[in-house]
Amino acid sequence: MLSPGKWHEQVPKERDKNLKFRGNLYRLAGASKQAQADLREACRQDILFYVNAFCWTFSPKRRGSKVVPFITWPSQDHAFKVILEHVAEQKSLVIEKSRDEGATWIFCYCMDWLCHFHDYNQCLMVSRVGDLVDGKTPDALFWKIDFAHKFQPDWLAPKTNRLKKYIEYLDTSSTTTGQATTEDMGIGGRATVMGFDEFSRVPNGHEVLEGTRDTAYCRIFISTHTGPGTAFHKVTTNGITDKLVLHWSQNPNKNQGLYRYNVEAGKVEILDKKYDFGAGYNFVMDGSPSGGPFPGLRSPWYDRECVERGSKRDVAQNLDIDVQGSSHQFFDPLTIRLLKNTYCTPPLWEGELHYDADSGRPLELVKVEGGHLKLWINPLHTGRIKSAPYFGGADISTGSGATPSCAQFLNTLGEQVAEYVNAHLDPKMFAVLCVALCWLFKNEEGEGALFAWEQQGPGAIFGKKVIELGYRNILYKENEQMLVPKNFTPADPQPGWYPSPENRRRLLEELRSALATRACTVRSEQTLDECLDFKYGADGNVEHAGEKAGDDPTAARINHGDRVIPMGLAWKMAVKRGVNRPAEKKAEQVKPGSLHFRILLEEQRRREEQAWA
Repeated sequence: MLSPGKWHEQVPKERDKNLKFRGNLYRLAGASKQAQADLREACRQDILFYVNAFCWTFSPKRRGSKVVPFITWPSQDHAFKVILEHVAEQKSLVIEKSRDEGATWIFCYCMDWLCHFHDYNQCLMVSRVGDLVDGKTPDALFWKIDFAHKFQPDWLAPKTNRLKKYIEYLDTSSTTTGQATTEDMGIGGRATVMGFDEFSRVPNGHEVLEGTRDTAYCRIFISTHTGPGTAFHKVTTNGITDKLVLHWSQNPNKNQGLYRYNVEAGKVEILDKKYDFGAGYNFVMDGSPSGGPFPGLRSPWYDRECVERGSKRDVAQNLDIDVQGSSHQFFDPLTIRLLKNTYCTPPLWEGELHYDADSGRPLELVKVEGGHLKLWINPLHTGRIKSAPYFGGADISTGSGATPSCAQFLNTLGEQVAEYVNAHLDPKMFAVLCVALCWLFKNEEGEGALFAWEQQGPGAIFGKKVIELGYRNILYKENEQMLVPKNFTPADPQPGWYPSPENRRRLLEELRSALATRACTVRSEQTLDECLDFKYGADGNVEHAGEKAGDDPTAARINHGDRVIPMGLAWKMAVKRGVNRPAEKKAEQVKPGSLHFRILLEEQRRREEQAWA
């Protein structure tokens, strides 16, 4: 175990007392070689003792002295321990952070401590450009390590061989080197630990991610979010890499006066009971922030920051750790959050549909936990689905495993009844499966579901197979009208939906409106989550955040709203058939931003209070 020592428990955290404690240590060491040796050993055993007793930090924005003792608060203590645990266990770690929470300083001091007090470590520190690795600016990584050594007494400061982007610790034979991501990252080299600063801003992040996989078992990725689709976002959501969150609400200089507003009760809920807000404090009651790890959480410091920054995107990116909010979102995050907590439920049934591969006719539903087919409607005892009008849509991938093909189905109430997701079916086989699903969801006259798909790339192969199977209750290109030609020939209008920028924007606008008015009810939480990845592009069109990431050579369409587009197409088919929701259902429609909207939002927010109880 790295840093098992408890010496830091003797170090006072109040600033004046801490400075006095440091002064006493320096005087003690100055009078005794044995004291120097004992203090060096205490530093070797305990990184928190080393930092709180001998390290300093610098901030040009700080009032008064810009150079102050590094006195850690609890979340930083935890961060030091977590980083070193992952170094010891040789596991990677991703650190999502609000701005100015000390994450980069913590990482730099971890690297310095490893090399300063422990033998034969090789640390590799990476930033997006060379000047941010080892430059004259305090923003540079090596500047921070040099800063640490500058303020240490001679008996503690390491003996080093200092070159550009290189520090050799002579007493331990350990080294810290640096690289910019514009260089050949890690090729041919090996490291005990490799750290990436502000990784979301690296333009070739996906290539760096792949190219450094064999450089170190322990890679530390540190950053604020700049939007979905980045390599940093990929690491935070891969479900494998451990994650550490450093949020502003953990900072004792920012979390004084934590509160939320309870709309239903009509009063402010004070989480920090000791804080005096004074008379007439203007509490914010709009339900923000809507995203990030602690939605709805605010403080007087946070309120001031929101006003001064003047940009929701700036706040989402630099304070909230809200990856979707850090882009110009197309779907309203408050609406999506409310819909998820109000309407999303686990499927009633999941499994596989067995079908005849030659005719595309369904054979039987086979219940399998974790199956590709999710149903929010119970099959009949016959193993079939109750006959009624249904509407479907599909988005097709190549089936290589990089991105899934997906089909969605709605009923006449506009409620989601099915979702099928599979990344390993080629377009032809997926076409047979979708035709079988359409016949499974047939009406009382025996007609299959009205169906549309995205006719682009693999969608052309998919569409050709649908036609070969003889399925005709589909959308055709001409005027985007539902046509059923008696004698289909290649000269007739082409089947499928064509995603021109204008068609795509209109499709998503219609879905957004249907969700906001509750005309369309989505049960799948993953589908609503993907809605938040759509944003306005510079040209005013709507794009998925991953489409222009541009630097992922392994999957050009990873996570491009695979569930959302087919949901939009299913809703488009429902509208074409003139779906109307019953009167009692219409009464449930809620206008975003209204009192009723905020009351419903507060109902689900109360379920989140346990995290701060």
